[in-house]
Amino acid sequence: RIQKEIWRNSNNNIINDIDKQVVSICSINGGNCPNVIPKTVIMTGTARSLDKTVREKLEEDLREIAQNTAKEMGGRAEFTFNKLYPPVVNDTAMNNIVKNAAKKLDCIKNIVTLEKASMTGDDFSYFGEIIPSSYFKLGVGNKDIDAIYPLHNPKFRADDEALIIGARLVTQIALDYLSQN
Repeated sequence: RIQKEIWRNSNNNIINDIDKQVVSICSINGGNCPNVIPKTVIMTGTARSLDKTVREKLEEDLREIAQNTAKEMGGRAEFTFNKLYPPVVNDTAMNNIVKNAAKKLDCIKNIVTLEKASMTGDDFSYFGEIIPSSYFKLGVGNKDIDAIYPLHNPKFRADDEALIIGARLVTQIALDYLSQN
């Protein structure tokens, strides 16, 4: 397990919830010979959490794990933790505006809401720290044109017809939002 068994937040409450974090090792690069241990190995990855206390603790714990593992193996670790985006946190009222706008459009066939928060990392999160916002995904898949691969897959492609639906949706969202204020 990546996390220690028990964490405490700033109020000294125990945090012991693996669902509050995601740690992924996304690349391991070292050496180019199958029978020689490389002098240097570089590992990169991402660490995300919706909980600020857990997010702050992740850096400390990952640094400790890297350094202790390297020491046990007779090496040393240089650890860099780049803080990128804060978590995307949707505003409930804005989510409702988006859902209600989508229900008004006959071109939208399905509305899927997530039961659990997503660990989406996106620069959109900066907007949400300033103004109420709602990050939503527009379904762009279409089996008929082989648009079936997920985002970040080299074979990803979007159904361009979805852009028309997206334009209609954001227009309806804007109209609904402005009519409230």
